[in-house]
Amino acid sequence: MNPVGGFLLFALFIAVAVAILSGIQWVLRQGVNAVSRPINQHLVQPGRHAEGKRLVNQELHATSSLAPAPFVAALSAQLGYRAPSAVRGQLFIAEASDQGIHFRCGSQLAIAFDAYLDVLPIDKGSALELSILEWKTQDGVVTGVEAMQKLFRDVEAGIKAIDASAQTNYLQANR
Repeated sequence: MNPVGGFLLFALFIAVAVAILSGIQWVLRQGVNAVSRPINQHLVQPGRHAEGKRLVNQELHATSSLAPAPFVAALSAQLGYRAPSAVRGQLFIAEASDQGIHFRCGSQLAIAFDAYLDVLPIDKGSALELSILEWKTQDGVVTGVEAMQKLFRDVEAGIKAIDASAQTNYLQANR
């Protein structure tokens, strides 16, 4: 066999070996994840898992005597959430319009969750609904639980600070 053919055969052997080892590693990782998710959800972090599930299914509903545009402007200013940092996760307003506010929690590198406050005009003011739209999990447990709790608390307090006559209530959806 000539040296070039031997080298190509050796390179092919290495490529096949790397592919097989990568496949074995992937299968093992999937098996570990399949076992660790339920352990994390029910044994290691059962309270955090239950609270995360509750929060992603929670909706804050409110009515305000203010029209949507001034309400959104006032609540955005009241909350004071800044732009995201490069690496430190935090709550921030991704976008605000007369129809609502898009909240995010995370950094410029990674997002833990997205939430949206829908602000709709009604006869005498606005109807509001805050819900978590998308979220991440780690080992089967919702991430950003503390930030979700803070968002619901801050938005409810902001609604009441802007309009003392506002009515708020929480509902559980089934997502």
